[in-house]
Amino acid sequence: MKQFKLRFGNGVHSELSTLKFCQNKKECFLEVGFGFFNPERKELKMDFISGEQILVDGREVLLNYFRPEKDIVDNAGNFLDFDDYSMINCFDELLTSSAIERIANEYSRAKANI
Repeated sequence: MKQFKLRFGNGVHSELSTLKFCQNKKECFLEVGFGFFNPERKELKMDFISGEQILVDGREVLLNYFRPEKDIVDNAGNFLDFDDYSMINCFDELLTSSAIERIANEYSRAKANI
């Protein structure tokens, strides 16, 4: 949570009280809590995020970006390595609408200048 708040500052949703990267033998997920006195907790599954494509026996296979068999420190680092635009597309409920709009506008301007 600390690194996330340092990165996004006032752009972090005001009700976000906890943010934990978790994993077990089957899945990786974020545990988030909204509200400070009696936080509503929920899990955000991360299996929908895929990463690189590799060839296996001549076939292209898409790997999950977050893999439970990897060390949790590596997976948590992958989460923090997301660029801002990917963050708003995958985890938009963690940020304020104004932060999302600012990031989307910056991305659009950067793409227009390419």
